[in-house]
Amino acid sequence: MGSTQSITVLYRRKLIFLALSVGALILGTSCVSGANARLTGDRTPIALVSLVANGDITWSGEGPVDAARLVASQRRTLERDSDLAVNVRSAELIDSAEAIFREVLETSLLIFLADPEDYLHTEAYEGAQLHRGHIREERASPEGYRMINPRDRDFPLALERETGIGRVMFVEFELSKAMSSGIGRTGQLRAQVDMTVDVLDATGRSLFRRRLSVQSSGSIRVASGIYSSSELIILFEDAIYDISYYFLDIIAP
Repeated sequence: MGSTQSITVLYRRKLIFLALSVGALILGTSCVSGANARLTGDRTPIALVSLVANGDITWSGEGPVDAARLVASQRRTLERDSDLAVNVRSAELIDSAEAIFREVLETSLLIFLADPEDYLHTEAYEGAQLHRGHIREERASPEGYRMINPRDRDFPLALERETGIGRVMFVEFELSKAMSSGIGRTGQLRAQVDMTVDVLDATGRSLFRRRLSVQSSGSIRVASGIYSSSELIILFEDAIYDISYYFLDIIAP
């Protein structure tokens, strides 16, 4: 994390959600209804089969910064420090995004994810239809994962027959930068994270679908559109922790 304070906040969140999870186990699932019950009421594992993010982390509502249009002072600044950037790609943090999301869910006791080794190398997974739109857009995906098309209705059943895992999860991140203070592109920026979670049963029927949004609690300095790429990645990792806990808050009984 970026600071002792952020570590403390995350630790407190973990304790809070652990308490919620234990309470859910004690109370059972009788008070859970609808889509949430189909997640927390069934204690069998879910296969996280696809996790993707947009390729370029752009300013909210804009495209990537055109490096050819940078002025001379911006180029000199970027040349002086390799950590400084005007563009960052999500491939630099997609593996940690998957690890964070999995860590938060696995420690919650509310929802259980299957071990990736149980399904990533199966015939069903390797033969599933790919999401051509995500591939064309050069979206990022963690190592070992494929960009599976959630509309491939034959895939969940084939996976269940091969592994016994009866539910699959698709997670899609949209990562962007947003100014929190300042003028133009000079001031403080925050990480914006939008996350869509879609869970299907073995027949391909949607059990749960929800889109969540958060902005990072912290911010980093940006001057003339230039910022520290390493600090930005840490900012996004913190925000992904936040949105993962937000997801647990949504599904908690």
